[in-house]
Amino acid sequence: LQFPHHENERAQSCCAHGGAELSRIWMHNGFLQMGETKMSKSIGNIVTPRELLDAGWWGASIRFALLSAQYRQPLSWTDELLEVSDKRLRKLWSITRPEPNKRLLKDTVPPFINALMNDLNIPAALAVLPSLENKPNELEAALQMLGSGFSVPPQTAPVHFDSYAESVLQKWVGLRTAAKEQRDWAEADRIRALLLADGIMLEDAKDGSTHIRRV
Repeated sequence: LQFPHHENERAQSCCAHGGAELSRIWMHNGFLQMGETKMSKSIGNIVTPRELLDAGWWGASIRFALLSAQYRQPLSWTDELLEVSDKRLRKLWSITRPEPNKRLLKDTVPPFINALMNDLNIPAALAVLPSLENKPNELEAALQMLGSGFSVPPQTAPVHFDSYAESVLQKWVGLRTAAKEQRDWAEADRIRALLLADGIMLEDAKDGSTHIRRV
C-alpha cells in the first residue's frame, strides 16, 4: 500500500487511544475471504464484528475463528468455521481451571510455545490444545496466551451450561463475586442476566454466599 496509508492508520489509532503506541510489531495478514472471494467493501461481501455480535455470536468465538489461519495465509470465512470454532472453544472452556499455571506451560508444553515462536504459527499451537485436555491449568494458560481464556468476558451469547462442567459455572459465580466486591454492579447484573437467559438463577444469601438454581 502506498504512502501515507500505514501512517494514517497509525495516526488514527493513536488519536483514538490518547496517544498510546499503536504496536511494537505490525504485520500484514493474508486476505480475509468470504468463501473463495476476497472480502471487500467495494463489492459488498463484508460482515462486521458488530453484525456478528448482534447476531448472538460470542466475541471470544469470533476471535478463535480468526486465529484458525496463520497470519501469512488467507482465511476463508464461513458460517461453518464460526460454528466449529464456537463449539471447540466451549468444549475447551468446560475443562479449564480458574488459575492457569503459566510457568508449567512454558516448562512442560514446548510444542505449544515452539509453534508460537515459529513465525507465530497459531494453527500449529491450536493443534496442541487437545493434548492439554487432561492438564486443565495448562490448557487455561494456553487459551489466555491466545486471548481466548475463560477470563475473556462474553459479548452477547449466553453459555449453555447443561453441557458444561460444574467448575465452569463456579468460574462465572467467581467473576460475578469479584465484580460485586469492586462495586461494579453493572457487570454483576450483566453476568446474572446472561446466566438467567440460559436457565441458571443466582440467588444472593444474606451471608454473602451465592446459591445456584436451575429454572
